[in-house]
Amino acid sequence: MIKIYENKCIGCGLCAKDCFTQDIEVVGEQVRSKKIRCIECGHCIAVCPKNAVSLENYPMSEILEYQQGAFDLDENQYLRALKFRRTIRQFSVKPVEIEKI
Repeated sequence: MIKIYENKCIGCGLCAKDCFTQDIEVVGEQVRSKKIRCIECGHCIAVCPKNAVSLENYPMSEILEYQQGAFDLDENQYLRALKFRRTIRQFSVKPVEIEKI
């Protein structure tokens, strides 16, 4: 679940704007989580300029600050990575209930 550090949050609302599940809202000059629909995607962490957001089940120690030059990637390597990326999903044969649709 989302954790917002009120002592760090400046109420800019960038996390709320970027949250496609709309689980974050700006109330006055503070941001808060509704704690209803968070899918722990990490977008809120990525856009927060003050590191005021974390996720309980997200390995925060793996988050790296952007440093010019440290993340440079040759354009051919990048294109190759995109072209060869594969996602494999397994779906069950069970029909979806009408209520869920």
